[in-house]
Amino acid sequence: MNQEVSSQEIILKNRSELQITGVKKLESLNEAELYVETVLGRMVVKGSNLEMKHLDLGSETLVITGKVYLMEYLNQRKNQPEKGFLAKLFKWLVFENKLFLLFISWYLECFLVRCLIYCTIF
Repeated sequence: MNQEVSSQEIILKNRSELQITGVKKLESLNEAELYVETVLGRMVVKGSNLEMKHLDLGSETLVITGKVYLMEYLNQRKNQPEKGFLAKLFKWLVFENKLFLLFISWYLECFLVRCLIYCTIF
């Protein structure tokens, strides 16, 4: 039985050979970037001429060769709670959906105009 590992080692030799332990799944790999799921979260590696030299999911090790420019974790640790549905929806509505913001501003403008008209009549 494979025991859950909560630690990870990342060794980069001369920016040309990258060794990562704690690898759960290799999501995608091309010569410019690599996405991998590790015990500490999802990770991206960017560079040039990236090639997979060795992958062993049994021992959770991955070796990549090529020129490495960037290594970054993309999410929180797995044992930390993810954001809820409403928080994700709010973020999407406010920060990623410009049409929604335009609609809200238009609606508020119409509401204010109606209030002004109502106040001048009465």
